[in-house]
Order: sequence, then C-alpha cells, then structure tokens
Amino acid sequence: MNFLVLWLSAAAWAESSSPEAIYMVLVDRFENGNTRNDGTTDPADPSAFHGGDLAGVTASLDHIEGLGFSHVWLSPITKMRTVSIGSHGAFHGYWVENDRALEPRFGTHEELRDLTQQLGQRHMGLILDVVTNHVAPGAPLTEVHPDWFHDHGDIKDWSDPAQVITHDVHGLPDLAQELPAVEAHLIQAGLHWLDLAQPAGFRIDAVRHLPPAFVRAYGAAMRADADRDFRLLGEIFEGNPVSLARSAAAYGLDHSFDFPLHYAIVDVVCRNGDPRQLASVLSMDWTYPEPHTHLTFLDNHDLPRIRTACGGDEQKVAEAMTLLLLLRGIPVMTYGTEAGMSGQTETEARGDMDFQRVSPVADVVRQGLELRQAHPDLATAPTLSLWSGPGGTYLIRPGTDQLYVIGLALPGQTTRPPSSKTGEFKALLPPGRVGLWRHTGADRLAVLHGIKRLPQSASVPMQILPPVMTLQEGATLWLAGQDPALGAWSTDAALGPLVAGHPQTLQVRQGTMLTYKLFIRDASGQIEWAPEGNRYRLIEHMEPAQGYRLQLEWPAP
Repeated sequence: MNFLVLWLSAAAWAESSSPEAIYMVLVDRFENGNTRNDGTTDPADPSAFHGGDLAGVTASLDHIEGLGFSHVWLSPITKMRTVSIGSHGAFHGYWVENDRALEPRFGTHEELRDLTQQLGQRHMGLILDVVTNHVAPGAPLTEVHPDWFHDHGDIKDWSDPAQVITHDVHGLPDLAQELPAVEAHLIQAGLHWLDLAQPAGFRIDAVRHLPPAFVRAYGAAMRADADRDFRLLGEIFEGNPVSLARSAAAYGLDHSFDFPLHYAIVDVVCRNGDPRQLASVLSMDWTYPEPHTHLTFLDNHDLPRIRTACGGDEQKVAEAMTLLLLLRGIPVMTYGTEAGMSGQTETEARGDMDFQRVSPVADVVRQGLELRQAHPDLATAPTLSLWSGPGGTYLIRPGTDQLYVIGLALPGQTTRPPSSKTGEFKALLPPGRVGLWRHTGADRLAVLHGIKRLPQSASVPMQILPPVMTLQEGATLWLAGQDPALGAWSTDAALGPLVAGHPQTLQVRQGTMLTYKLFIRDASGQIEWAPEGNRYRLIEHMEPAQGYRLQLEWPAP
C-alpha cells in the first residue's frame, strides 16, 4: 500500500474547542416522570400520547450524561395540537397552537427550570426545537391573523424553490415570514423561550421551507439577546455537499446536519456499498467554512432507525457508530439508539424508550465519546484521503501534536495498521472492521512512505481523455460529478461536450476522491447515464510521472 499524504501544519486550521455530542429526545416517547400531567394516553396506540414529559427527561439525565453527551435536544415543547390528523399522531409536538405557551402534557415552567438547572449543574446544555414555518390546522393564529399566512395550498412541485417556501407542507398553514409583522411575532416568541429556558441553542425545524433572510434575522436577534454563546442548528435534507454548503451559508446556520456523510456511512457500512463513497464525501470538506461544526448522525426521528437500515445487525450498527465517532463534527444520536431501537416508518421509528434493553451500541457510544474527550483532534482535525479502493478506505487526520489514521475494511475483514519509516502507529481501537491508529513522534508529518510537502489544498490540472464511441446524430457526451469542477452533479453545469481525440483540462484539488459519471444528452435534451455505478479516482498528493490524466470509458451495458 503506497501511502501518500498532503503536508499540513498544525497552524493551518483553527484551534479546536471542546468536543460536543448531542442526545435527541422525542419528549412524549422518552420517560414519564409525572403521571399527573398525562391527560389521555394509550401506550398501545403508536399514534396516541404515551406520557413522556420534562420531569422524565430530568430524571434520566444520569443515563444521558453517563453515555458522554454534553447537550440534550428536545422535540418541541410549545403548546400543540393534541388531536391526530388522519393516521398521523400529534404527540411529536410539531403542530404548534401557541408558540409562547408550554404544552401542559409536558410539564410546568418550574419543571422546565428544574431541567435547565440540573443540566447546568452537570455542565450540560439544552437545545430547543422551534417551529417557525407553520402552525397546526385550526390554530388560533389562523383566525386572529389570517393575513399572516400564504394561501397557495400544498406543495405540488418539490423541485420548485418558490413553492417549497410559500406553499403548505402536508396541509399545515404556512406562515408568511417575509411580512414584518410575522417576522417580529416569531422573533418575540423565540426571545420568550430564550429567557424562560436559557437554552444553548435552537434547532430550527423545516429550514428548507423558510426564507433565508428570515432565518438570518431570527438568528441574529437570538444571538444579540443571549448573554452567552448561542447556536442556531438547522436540518437541510440535502445529500450533495456543494448544495448543502451553499444552503447552510445562505441561512446563516452555526451548525447544519451532515446528510451527505449520513448517506455515505449508512450505504457503506449497512449496505456494503463502495467504501470510496466515504472518502469522496469527506474530500469535499473544503466546500464548508468549518467542516468540524457539522452535526453528524446515523438516523433521526424522521428517518428509519439505523438498526433497521442495517438489517437488524447490531454489529453493523456498532461499526457505523464507531466510524461516526472517529470523524470530524458534532455527533448527534437519537434517543434509543443505544438500546437497539428499530423502525422503518415514521411511526415505527418513534417508539418508546426502553431503558432496560441492553445493546452493545451503548458501550460503543460511551467508549467512543470518552475517546473523543481524550483526543479532541478527532472532532476538529481535517480529513485527508490516504488510500481508497473497493476493499476499503484509509483516512488521515493531522492533529495538533498527533497524527491519526482511520481505516474501514470490507465486511468480515480487519483493517491493517499503516507502516512508516520512522516510528510506529499505536492502535487506539482493538482489531476490527474499523481501525484507529495514532503517531505521536515529532516527525509525525513525514512518517508515511512517499510523503511530499505540498501546499495545502493545491489545485492541479487534470487531462480528461474522452472515450472513442459512436453517438446518434445530434447527441453529445458529457462528464458530471460531485466536484464543482464537474457541475456538482448538475447536468447543466457538467463538463463537455466531450469529443474523442480532443482532451479537456480540469482543475482539481489534490487529495480529492473524484466521483464522476458519463452521460449522453440526445438531440431533444434527454439524458442517458452510463450503465454503471459512480466511478472514483483519488487525486494523489504526489503527481504521477505522466501528470494527472483521467481516461474515460463508456462501459458495455
């Protein structure tokens, strides 16, 4: 194995802060700490209320803290609709009726203050989920201020950016945040919870359905009023790193959920996908201003549980969790993952927490977060591709005074420690499919065979050599890929048209795991993709003797 790595001084990236980890709680499904506020409950009905409340969260802080989490993220606790809509239950709290009142089923102001105080005593933080996009059908605000809502009906075309922001999401009355009165109302509601609960941050629900200007104004108002560091979290369902980076910047988010990494880990670990996907996603970290601020996760309350995604294989879940905790970012875990909870549909995935069930994942979480505390570089250090192939991938993380290597092997195989000319790498994990090693010598930046001291993120020319093939009259050949130089998967911005015998030059960054695919655009504009999966090419840090070249092929069907 020929290890090639980009030289990077410790001064090349910002000084790290203490690593964080967030535990997400769906309040009604977690723990019933005060039965007097239950109202009507039916634990046997997956759409009914089950009795969880703030007192139950407070009573369970030993469990959450014992796993190693620093923050607790609560689903909405504002007064909400409590009647189901069709087969969809209301227990989740996202159907808001009064955005300045606490939901009585969840507790009192005293119980909320007690939770905040208990978290503070443990040096833990609270994150509240706030809903600013819509209200519940029939909420008082729709009667008092009907002019505050868009009246365009449900979203019909989810690819239309205007509809996504100005139309209803599944029948929920859509607030017109562009109106000054609506913006002021929502900001005042946020300031109310900021003062009452003293949270460390807000997770903004349904970010993609909100105007970016509103989210920026909302965040600025919260930060200006807070007497502490206040963070704005947002979830943008976007698997394209380039698109995610642009959206997160447009909304002014402090932390965005890393869906590209989520999809890569689930596909590679749970579905035995090509491990080069992982290197490909991480090699796009240069598109983010601060990739270590990303919120990384394996599942959430809107997605299938990771155990279900892994086919019920808890060993794969443990491997996926191990990998997540070795990578940059702020890990977020949904309640019950440590107990092996499963579920495919939204209703199934939102089951009741089982504190009695024993799962090996709990130990992985506890040990992984302890490892991150002992080695904070794992949360913040940059990630570079060391070597990748169909059989596995190896990533290098240059820290302040240590060099880390993370390995991922195919199912049933074990990663191998890297070799070096000077000194040895020390294993920080027992042998397994996921490996972690570190080198602490003073020569840590030059321990790998073939290292070259090159400028950080050097951009180099690559010659693209089109294949020889016959096209129908009027058809053209193009190359698309994940990198912006290949259009970030946009067929309108792809490289081309390509003609055999006429190479084109592409500017690429060294260390990138280039992901690409050919397609044909016929005379009418229809697209035909190459009959294969994505292809990969690592742009080595050490330039080949013949220079960087990519010979393209159109495979037989």
